[in-house]
Amino acid sequence: MLRPLQLFFERRHARRVTRDLLAWYYKVQTERPGLSRTTLYTEILARRNRLDEPGARAILRRAEQTFDWHSDREIRFRDIALIVAFDEYQRSHATTTGSQTNLRRVVARLIPEAL
Repeated sequence: MLRPLQLFFERRHARRVTRDLLAWYYKVQTERPGLSRTTLYTEILARRNRLDEPGARAILRRAEQTFDWHSDREIRFRDIALIVAFDEYQRSHATTTGSQTNLRRVVARLIPEAL
Protein backbone atom coordinates (compact mmCIF):
# COMPACT_ATOMS: atom_id res chain seq x y z
CA MET A 1 0.00 0.00 0.00
CA LEU A 2 1.24 3.48 -0.70
CA ARG A 3 2.55 5.21 2.39
CA PRO A 4 0.09 8.17 2.36
CA LEU A 5 -2.85 5.78 2.04
CA GLN A 6 -1.49 3.57 4.80
CA LEU A 7 -1.13 6.59 7.09
CA PHE A 8 -4.69 7.64 6.35
CA PHE A 9 -6.14 4.17 7.00
CA GLU A 10 -4.12 3.68 10.19
CA ARG A 11 -5.23 7.02 11.63
CA ARG A 12 -8.84 6.47 10.61
CA HIS A 13 -8.85 3.04 12.17
CA ALA A 14 -7.24 4.29 15.40
CA ARG A 15 -9.78 7.12 15.69
CA ARG A 16 -12.70 4.75 15.10
CA VAL A 17 -11.49 2.19 17.64
CA THR A 18 -10.65 4.87 20.19
CA ARG A 19 -14.06 6.55 19.89
CA ASP A 20 -15.76 3.19 20.19
CA LEU A 21 -13.78 2.26 23.30
CA LEU A 22 -14.44 5.67 24.81
CA ALA A 23 -18.18 5.26 24.27
CA TRP A 24 -17.99 1.89 26.01
CA TYR A 25 -15.99 3.48 28.83
CA TYR A 26 -18.70 6.04 29.57
CA LYS A 27 -21.50 3.47 29.16
CA VAL A 28 -19.97 0.96 31.58
CA GLN A 29 -18.89 3.64 34.03
CA THR A 30 -22.43 5.04 34.09
CA GLU A 31 -24.02 1.62 34.50
CA ARG A 32 -21.56 0.42 37.14
CA PRO A 33 -20.04 3.38 38.98
CA GLY A 34 -17.31 2.72 41.48
CA LEU A 35 -15.58 -0.13 39.67
CA SER A 36 -11.83 -0.33 40.06
CA ARG A 37 -9.83 0.55 36.95
CA THR A 38 -8.92 -3.06 36.28
CA THR A 39 -12.50 -4.27 36.63
CA LEU A 40 -13.82 -1.38 34.53
CA TYR A 41 -11.30 -2.01 31.75
CA THR A 42 -12.01 -5.75 31.81
CA GLU A 43 -15.75 -5.14 31.58
CA ILE A 44 -15.30 -2.72 28.66
CA LEU A 45 -13.11 -5.14 26.73
CA ALA A 46 -15.44 -8.04 27.42
CA ARG A 47 -18.54 -6.20 26.23
CA ARG A 48 -16.99 -4.49 23.22
CA ASN A 49 -15.18 -7.55 21.92
CA ARG A 50 -17.83 -10.06 23.05
CA LEU A 51 -15.29 -11.90 25.16
CA ASP A 52 -15.51 -13.86 28.35
CA GLU A 53 -13.62 -12.53 31.36
CA PRO A 54 -10.42 -14.52 30.70
CA GLY A 55 -10.31 -13.24 27.12
CA ALA A 56 -10.75 -9.64 28.24
CA ARG A 57 -8.12 -10.09 30.96
CA ALA A 58 -5.70 -11.43 28.35
CA ILE A 59 -5.97 -8.17 26.40
CA LEU A 60 -5.52 -6.20 29.60
CA ARG A 61 -2.48 -8.29 30.52
CA ARG A 62 -0.96 -7.67 27.07
CA ALA A 63 -1.40 -3.94 27.51
CA GLU A 64 0.16 -4.07 30.98
CA GLN A 65 3.14 -6.06 29.71
CA THR A 66 3.64 -3.72 26.79
CA PHE A 67 3.72 -0.55 28.88
CA ASP A 68 5.03 -1.84 32.19
CA TRP A 69 8.68 -1.98 31.17
CA HIS A 70 9.07 1.76 30.75
CA SER A 71 6.85 3.18 33.45
CA ASP A 72 6.10 2.98 37.13
CA ARG A 73 2.58 4.30 36.61
CA GLU A 74 -0.60 2.28 36.50
CA ILE A 75 -2.00 1.35 33.15
CA ARG A 76 -4.37 3.91 31.68
CA PHE A 77 -7.29 3.59 29.35
CA ARG A 78 -5.19 5.22 26.64
CA ASP A 79 -2.75 2.32 26.84
CA ILE A 80 -5.51 -0.20 26.34
CA ALA A 81 -6.99 1.75 23.43
CA LEU A 82 -3.57 1.91 21.79
CA ILE A 83 -3.02 -1.85 22.08
CA VAL A 84 -6.51 -2.65 20.82
CA ALA A 85 -6.24 -0.24 17.87
CA PHE A 86 -2.82 -1.57 16.88
CA ASP A 87 -3.74 -5.25 17.25
CA GLU A 88 -7.00 -4.92 15.36
CA TYR A 89 -5.33 -3.01 12.52
CA GLN A 90 -2.56 -5.60 12.25
CA ARG A 91 -5.06 -8.46 12.17
CA SER A 92 -7.13 -6.81 9.46
CA HIS A 93 -4.05 -5.89 7.37
CA ALA A 94 -1.96 -9.03 7.51
CA THR A 95 0.43 -7.89 4.80
CA THR A 96 1.31 -4.72 6.72
CA THR A 97 4.19 -4.90 9.14
CA GLY A 98 4.10 -2.47 12.04
CA SER A 99 2.57 0.96 11.93
CA GLN A 100 3.65 4.02 10.02
CA THR A 101 1.57 6.33 12.22
CA ASN A 102 2.18 7.44 15.77
CA LEU A 103 -0.98 5.79 17.04
CA ARG A 104 -0.25 6.95 20.57
CA ARG A 105 -0.74 10.54 19.42
CA VAL A 106 -4.04 9.70 17.70
CA VAL A 107 -5.35 7.97 20.82
CA ALA A 108 -4.09 10.73 23.14
CA ARG A 109 -6.06 13.35 21.22
CA LEU A 110 -9.30 11.53 21.97
CA ILE A 111 -8.86 10.01 25.43
CA PRO A 112 -8.10 12.29 28.39
CA GLU A 113 -4.93 11.35 30.24
CA ALA A 114 -6.81 10.99 33.52
CA LEU A 115 -8.86 7.99 32.31
